Amino acid sequence: MDDSITIITNNVPRPILSGYELTDSERAEFNYIDFTTTDGSFFRYKGEVYDLDDGFEYVGTPTNFPNWHGIQPDSFFSGILIRYIHDNNYEEIVVGRYYV
Repeated sequence: MDDSITIITNNVPRPILSGYELTDSERAEFNYIDFTTTDGSFFRYKGEVYDLDDGFEYVGTPTNFPNWHGIQPDSFFSGILIRYIHDNNYEEIVVGRYYV
């Protein structure tokens, strides 16, 4: 990993949520999803709900982010990382932030 990249995480697993587990106001944020035909995959992080199918690049090796499975930049210098938890049938993720 590049020494100039800092990753911050509490390593706490978070559940992957289906659309029916979101509140009405949370579902309204994802107006591009027809919840009558699809359920989606979401997670909550720092007061926000994220769609795992929108904007995450799933990384492979080699990469600057070993042990992380997905990345969603929010600027050129920072973003969110996700790591699927294998021990729980991929129903949970660990979320972190990175910055340069």
